[in-house]
Amino acid sequence: MTWGCTSSTQQKLTIHDSPDGTVYLERIPNDSLQATHPITLDSGTIARTLRGIRVRDSRKTIQTFLSSVFSPSTPVRAFSDEEADFLAPFIASAFAKATPDQRVGFRITRTGTSFQFQNAGTATGSPGDTVSGILFVYGRSLQLTLTRLPPIRDQAAANTPSREYASDATGLSGRELVFVPKEAQRPDTFRVGETDTPALVIDYELLAKLPDQPATVPSAAQADTPAPAAATPTGAAPLTPSELESLKESIAKKDAEVEALKKEMETIKKQMNEQQKPASPRPKSKPSAKPAQ
Repeated sequence: MTWGCTSSTQQKLTIHDSPDGTVYLERIPNDSLQATHPITLDSGTIARTLRGIRVRDSRKTIQTFLSSVFSPSTPVRAFSDEEADFLAPFIASAFAKATPDQRVGFRITRTGTSFQFQNAGTATGSPGDTVSGILFVYGRSLQLTLTRLPPIRDQAAANTPSREYASDATGLSGRELVFVPKEAQRPDTFRVGETDTPALVIDYELLAKLPDQPATVPSAAQADTPAPAAATPTGAAPLTPSELESLKESIAKKDAEVEALKKEMETIKKQMNEQQKPASPRPKSKPSAKPAQ
C-alpha cells in the first residue's frame, strides 16, 4: 500500500494498482458523514453486489421509444464475473482498513482481452473503456455510485460513441442503475451523503441470505449494440401460464403505446395542415338600397 496525493486537499491510499484495475481509499468529502468503517465484509458478498449491478438506457427520445417498442431494452450487467471476482477481495481489504471518514474507490480500464463475460463469450467492450465507482458502508447499507461508464454507442457502429452523448466524458447521461435481486435494493430514502449522482443502496445482510440467481442478463459489451437474432431451439421448454400472461400484457402495453403515438402524430399532422391552409377571403358586403323618394 502506498500513499498518493491527487490534490492538495485529498489523499488516496492505494490498496491495489495494476494494469487490470485499481482499488484505493479516499476521504469522504462530506465531513459530517461517518461511515461504518472499518468493517469485515465477505468478498463473496461484495462480488455478488458487483455482479448484480445493471445499467439501463433511459434516454427519452422518439427514436429510443420506437426502439423499445420493437426491441425492448434490457438492463445489462455493469461488471463481468471476472471483474467482480477480481475487485471483490481488494475492496474487502479496503473496507477492513478504512476509517469512518474514508470511502473505497475503484477503477478498471478494459483492454478488450483481459476480461471475458462468461454468459456472452465476448470481450467486455472496446479497448480503453473505463468503469469506475465509489462505495462505503453505512449501517446495513452498502452504498455504491458509478462515476464512469463506457460511452453509449451507436448501433450502426458499435465502437463509435453516440453523437447525442459524445460530449459526456462520464458515460452516465442517459443511463440509470438497477439491481438484481431487487429485494436487496433499498429505496433512495436510505441514501446518505451526495444525492445528485446515480447510486444504489444495497442491504448487504439481506443479499447474503438470498439465493443466487443465474446470470442471464447480456453483458455491458452488448449494452448499445443490437443482439443477433437467435433461432428458437426445437426442444425449448414451453412458457408457463404466468410467463405467457406476462408476455401478453407486455405486448398489449406496447400496442397501446404505439396506438397512442400514432394518434399524437395524426393530431400534430392535422394541426400543421390547418396552419398551412390559406385564409379564405371574406365576401364583400353589398351596398344597401336607397329608400324610395
